[in-house]
Amino acid sequence: MQKILVFVTSNEGKFREAQHIISGFHLMQKSLNLPEMQGSPEDIVKEKAKVAYSLIKKPVFVDDVSLVFSAFKTIPGPYIKYFEDDIGPENFHRLLIDFPDKSAIASVFIGYHDTEQVHVFHGSVQGKIVPPRGKNGFGFDSVFLPDGCSKTYGEMTREEKDMMSHRRKALDALYHFLMEKKEGSK
Repeated sequence: MQKILVFVTSNEGKFREAQHIISGFHLMQKSLNLPEMQGSPEDIVKEKAKVAYSLIKKPVFVDDVSLVFSAFKTIPGPYIKYFEDDIGPENFHRLLIDFPDKSAIASVFIGYHDTEQVHVFHGSVQGKIVPPRGKNGFGFDSVFLPDGCSKTYGEMTREEKDMMSHRRKALDALYHFLMEKKEGSK
């Protein structure tokens, strides 16, 4: 019997990616309007996981994505959603037009709250910001070109992206943690 794992997100794209990456668990999506606190990505995801757990009363996981433009040091960081909403990812390359350094780091922090505490998992991918290419994916996928790749996330098939994305790395860490926990409870 598959264990049910609740992913609190209103983002269908994130949920679909998680469904394809995590096997051996029945993934259930729960859409809650969680408060967006300010702070480090790790602090944000910990707080979101605590709030989600307090509302659902079951083990739950949440995530928080960051995209950092190296030319800007730490921004947009965990506030990438506001940049996407206000100027659109298709304009990100314009923000960097006067900067020689177009490099960026895409990362995700996952907070899993079991019945006792929050466990945090992280995945990141180095790359650069380019003019929009491709229509696949969501968010900043069309403008993020991972290092060593000739395609943006937006040009990749779901399978290609799922093999190497920042979300893949974090979900793999969560999956291995859950499998170890499952083995330990036998």
